[in-house]
Amino acid sequence: MVLKKLGFEGCVGVDPRGHSGGLLLLWRTMEMVELINFSNRHINGWIDEGDGGNKWLLTAFNRHPEANKRQGSWDLLSSFDPGSLTDLGWRGSKFTWCNGHVNESVIRERLDRAVANHAWRYKYGETSVDILAVVCSDHCPLLVSCTRAESRRVCRRGHSFKYEISWDLGEGCRDVIKDVWERDRRQLSPQEKIKNKLLGCRGALSFWSRRRLREGNQLLKEKMGELKKLQEDESNAQLPLIKVKSKEVEELLEKENLKWKVRAKKHWLQHGDRNTRYFHTCASQRRRKNTIVQIRDEEGRSVGREEQIEQIFSEYFRGIYTSSNPSLEQVEHCLNGLEQKIHGEKRRKMERSFTTEEVERALKQMSVLKSPGPDGFGWDFIKTIGRALTEEWGRVVNILGNYELASGQTLNKQKTTIMFSSNTKKAVQKEVVNGIDVNGCNNYESYLGLPAMVGRAKYKTFQGIKERIWQKIQNWKNIFLSKAGKEIMIKAVLQAVPTYSMSVFRLPKKLCNDLEAIMARFWWKQGKNKSGIHWKRWEFLGESKAVGGLGFRDMENFNKAMLAKQGWRLMKMEDSLVAKINKEKYFKNETFTEAKLGMMPSFIWRSLWSVQEVVKNGE
Repeated sequence: MVLKKLGFEGCVGVDPRGHSGGLLLLWRTMEMVELINFSNRHINGWIDEGDGGNKWLLTAFNRHPEANKRQGSWDLLSSFDPGSLTDLGWRGSKFTWCNGHVNESVIRERLDRAVANHAWRYKYGETSVDILAVVCSDHCPLLVSCTRAESRRVCRRGHSFKYEISWDLGEGCRDVIKDVWERDRRQLSPQEKIKNKLLGCRGALSFWSRRRLREGNQLLKEKMGELKKLQEDESNAQLPLIKVKSKEVEELLEKENLKWKVRAKKHWLQHGDRNTRYFHTCASQRRRKNTIVQIRDEEGRSVGREEQIEQIFSEYFRGIYTSSNPSLEQVEHCLNGLEQKIHGEKRRKMERSFTTEEVERALKQMSVLKSPGPDGFGWDFIKTIGRALTEEWGRVVNILGNYELASGQTLNKQKTTIMFSSNTKKAVQKEVVNGIDVNGCNNYESYLGLPAMVGRAKYKTFQGIKERIWQKIQNWKNIFLSKAGKEIMIKAVLQAVPTYSMSVFRLPKKLCNDLEAIMARFWWKQGKNKSGIHWKRWEFLGESKAVGGLGFRDMENFNKAMLAKQGWRLMKMEDSLVAKINKEKYFKNETFTEAKLGMMPSFIWRSLWSVQEVVKNGE
């Protein structure tokens, strides 16, 4: 009766014991859930939404309330693949459990959570976990709301300007650009001239393209109607006219095809291939893929509202672009300690300005199908006005050349990003960005495979190592390895993955233990679905073969050894750049083994400092 009032047809439940435990799973149609098994602590079932898609597994799990009987709960959890499940996060209060005290003995923990693998998260793009208010329990209820990725609607903002290659095929585009480019003859700086002319082109081309789109659609409709009438006439007298009209329609369709082809980013297809429907689908899919529907803030909470996502991005990049505003004297003081490595003819070649011929050659080599710059103009636009732009572009290049001479560095535009100090006005920033063509900032999170910034959540920072090892294990070829093959796999492949990171950073002990646990499960695993029995501890397997072990590395000790090697290099190679920098900052009047941790040390120095005793014992 209760189920009928609530609108559910199916139900499976486990009664609570006293005031603890109890599970209940309800579903609306009988065909929706295929029950696998259940106990007083879990419910397992396949979920079929009846849309012809793949089923997915739902597991509701509750640990045993008595601490001495929780081993079975942990055994059940360990059967899941730890490398494929990720926390879905939360919204609201972080903690889901409280002991109910009101004084200093109060304890709050996050015990309840929802996890899913990557395939499920991709299928349900908009998923949120809300922590609801609690009344009659010490655990807060969790509400998991999910929406399919294909059903979400992408919020379209104001149309951003982008120069379309298909405009070159139409009449009037070059005339519009030429008119704007020759109109402004004010006495301004080269940067101001380029800025004003590009802004003028954006406005004029936007107005022209909207009018052309309306006229083009109407023209295509009229041409198709005329062609249809001509083809309905079965007399041979209309054949020459049919050929002319077919050519006109084909040209109009080619312009539409080229527009969607560029938006779809399918560069391997030739211009002669016409499949506008395919290109349109690719472009729409690409737009959905580039849409961010959820993000986690610094505290790990999932945020899905659009204005909150904007705020997180703004605050994050505002923190990155904040400068300490060093003076010219401070910069020169830092450069004085660097040894000059480039001399003679090499330096003269690198310091000379770009010639007009080099700029023109570079313009001709640019691909028209590449993404446009932040102002919406791509390489095709630059080629269209190349002759008019070459002279003024050369002036901008000369400014960059002066910067190279002043800084002693050769500017690589493909790897250059302009960053402004906090006191730079927005108008000035826009002027500089529109006047100089550089690449945008793609990613500041990593450099040469290592994290550029390490915060307090060090385990999460280096969790990518764990995922990479798990991906290598998941290779289907590894299922059929013998014991000898697994030994080589662990020593030569799995244990080599974190070597580079371990030579720079001190990884968390928990992460090292997790890596060893993954390798141990791989070693003892029998077949594809059998976990196997762990006959010996990992510490025993790490002993040398002379005493009965297999020589597997202890990951924590290996991490210390790699860092100790770097500390030894600081002592023995004092002329190296890294030794000079660390000595100047941390142990100016001491040796490495006598150095103190210091105030606000970097994570790299903290890692090196932690193995001082190892270096001392090695001496």
